[in-house]
Amino acid sequence: MFKWINCEVLPGMFDAEYYVLVKDAEGNHFGGMFVYDGLVRLDKPLQDKKHPVPGKLRVRAFSHEGDMVSVALPESTMDHGRYMRIPVAQLND
Repeated sequence: MFKWINCEVLPGMFDAEYYVLVKDAEGNHFGGMFVYDGLVRLDKPLQDKKHPVPGKLRVRAFSHEGDMVSVALPESTMDHGRYMRIPVAQLND
């Protein structure tokens, strides 16, 4: 099932991509990745290349256990790979 999670967004290297930063269940930096712009919703327009704006990232949710869910990110992060666990409350439609 595809859902959206909160993220921070910067311009990517190419016109059709963004650099997206995601946080884990504790609010700590989980990692960043370059993704196709069709997988990102911006909450407000990008201002420049140094200041991220809030947005949403499309993920695949699976393995729901209690109040936690595992999600597959669209790409691997540079720090921790492609899979992470987050609270169900962080998922958006």
